[in-house]
Amino acid sequence: MQITLKFRVRGNIFAYFLNNYHGDIIFECVSQRSGENVERASREPRSFGLSAYIGPRGWFGMRLNVEAVDWAEVRSLAEASYGLAPPKSLRKETGG
Repeated sequence: MQITLKFRVRGNIFAYFLNNYHGDIIFECVSQRSGENVERASREPRSFGLSAYIGPRGWFGMRLNVEAVDWAEVRSLAEASYGLAPPKSLRKETGG
Protein backbone atom coordinates (compact mmCIF):
# COMPACT_ATOMS: atom_id res chain seq x y z
CA MET A 1 0.00 0.00 0.00
CA GLN A 2 1.32 3.43 -0.90
CA ILE A 3 1.00 6.14 1.72
CA THR A 4 1.34 9.72 0.55
CA LEU A 5 1.55 12.79 2.73
CA LYS A 6 1.44 16.25 1.20
CA PHE A 7 3.03 19.14 3.06
CA ARG A 8 1.42 22.50 2.31
CA VAL A 9 1.69 26.15 3.15
CA ARG A 10 -1.55 27.99 2.46
CA GLY A 11 -2.58 25.33 -0.04
CA ASN A 12 0.72 25.21 -1.95
CA ILE A 13 2.50 21.86 -1.77
CA PHE A 14 6.17 22.14 -0.86
CA ALA A 15 6.99 18.48 -0.13
CA TYR A 16 5.67 14.94 -0.30
CA PHE A 17 6.35 11.82 1.72
CA LEU A 18 5.78 8.69 -0.34
CA ASN A 19 5.88 5.24 1.21
CA ASN A 20 6.30 2.41 -1.32
CA TYR A 21 6.81 4.57 -4.39
CA HIS A 22 8.08 1.89 -6.78
CA GLY A 23 9.51 0.08 -3.75
CA ASP A 24 11.21 3.12 -2.22
CA ILE A 25 10.39 5.42 0.66
CA ILE A 26 10.76 8.94 -0.69
CA PHE A 27 10.80 12.47 0.63
CA GLU A 28 10.23 14.69 -2.38
CA CYS A 29 10.80 18.41 -2.47
CA VAL A 30 11.37 21.30 -4.83
CA SER A 31 14.88 22.21 -5.83
CA GLN A 32 16.26 25.60 -4.88
CA ARG A 33 17.69 26.65 -8.22
CA SER A 34 17.36 25.66 -11.84
CA GLY A 35 18.91 22.30 -12.57
CA GLU A 36 19.70 21.43 -8.95
CA ASN A 37 17.39 18.43 -9.08
CA VAL A 38 19.28 16.94 -12.05
CA GLU A 39 22.65 17.68 -10.41
CA ARG A 40 21.68 15.91 -7.18
CA ALA A 41 20.25 12.86 -8.94
CA SER A 42 23.33 12.58 -11.15
CA ARG A 43 25.81 13.11 -8.31
CA GLU A 44 24.16 10.73 -5.80
CA PRO A 45 21.81 8.35 -7.66
CA ARG A 46 21.47 5.98 -4.67
CA SER A 47 20.17 8.82 -2.48
CA PHE A 48 18.32 11.07 -4.94
CA GLY A 49 16.08 10.55 -7.93
CA LEU A 50 13.84 12.36 -10.37
CA SER A 51 10.15 11.64 -10.66
CA ALA A 52 8.93 11.22 -14.23
CA TYR A 53 5.89 13.32 -13.36
CA ILE A 54 7.25 16.29 -11.43
CA GLY A 55 11.01 15.99 -11.99
CA PRO A 56 10.83 18.16 -15.12
CA ARG A 57 9.31 20.94 -12.98
CA GLY A 58 12.32 21.09 -10.64
CA TRP A 59 11.34 18.45 -8.09
CA PHE A 60 13.59 15.67 -6.86
CA GLY A 61 13.22 12.84 -4.39
CA MET A 62 15.46 11.77 -1.52
CA ARG A 63 15.34 8.07 -0.70
CA LEU A 64 14.72 7.45 2.99
CA ASN A 65 15.16 3.67 2.89
CA VAL A 66 18.93 3.80 2.47
CA GLU A 67 21.45 2.76 5.15
CA ALA A 68 22.22 6.17 6.60
CA VAL A 69 19.72 9.00 6.16
CA ASP A 70 21.11 12.45 6.83
CA TRP A 71 18.15 13.88 8.75
CA ALA A 72 19.79 17.29 8.95
CA GLU A 73 19.82 17.34 5.16
CA VAL A 74 16.16 16.26 5.04
CA ARG A 75 15.33 19.17 7.36
CA SER A 76 17.40 21.61 5.31
CA LEU A 77 15.71 20.53 2.07
CA ALA A 78 12.26 20.80 3.65
CA GLU A 79 12.99 24.29 4.97
CA ALA A 80 14.34 25.45 1.61
CA SER A 81 11.36 24.01 -0.22
CA TYR A 82 8.97 25.59 2.30
CA GLY A 83 10.61 28.94 1.61
CA LEU A 84 9.76 28.62 -2.09
CA ALA A 85 6.13 27.61 -1.56
CA PRO A 86 4.27 30.44 0.16
CA PRO A 87 2.01 32.67 -1.90
CA LYS A 88 3.24 36.21 -2.48
CA SER A 89 0.92 37.60 0.19
CA LEU A 90 2.47 35.39 2.89
CA ARG A 91 6.01 36.21 1.70
CA LYS A 92 5.20 39.89 2.18
CA GLU A 93 3.87 39.21 5.71
CA THR A 94 7.06 37.35 6.71
CA GLY A 95 9.48 39.59 4.86
CA GLY A 96 10.49 36.79 2.44
